[in-house]
Amino acid sequence: MGKHWLDDAIERYGNDQNNGRDPYPIDRYEYRWGGNGEDTNGNGKREFDCSHFVNRVLRDAGYNIPYQSTPEMAKNYSKYYEEVDPNDIQKGDIVLFYDPKRNIRHVGFYYGKDEKGRDLIYNSSGNDYGRGPSINPMSW
Repeated sequence: MGKHWLDDAIERYGNDQNNGRDPYPIDRYEYRWGGNGEDTNGNGKREFDCSHFVNRVLRDAGYNIPYQSTPEMAKNYSKYYEEVDPNDIQKGDIVLFYDPKRNIRHVGFYYGKDEKGRDLIYNSSGNDYGRGPSINPMSW
């Protein structure tokens, strides 16, 4: 079996687990809430929030899905996605999060499990101007 399409995306967008110290391949990206792919602060990196990042990766993978915000991707609102049982989740599936205590929504791609058995997500996240896309344990 060939390489998974998500691995191709990680090569393109990077895996910046070191908070900006890893070199970015091909293009340069970083997290910014509300970012839609433009460089608004002039540092040479395009800013994406989590939902814009997911949409960009899907489009680059050949999916013709229009942009939807994180809440719009939920099963009750979107005709483009379907819910899967958490026990059946596979690499590349989209994962939606909601933290009601902080009223925060988040989205990324399921990557698999690490050596400790923790579920991993490939996503764009940070505090406004933050790190680039990265693979991290799911914490919500």
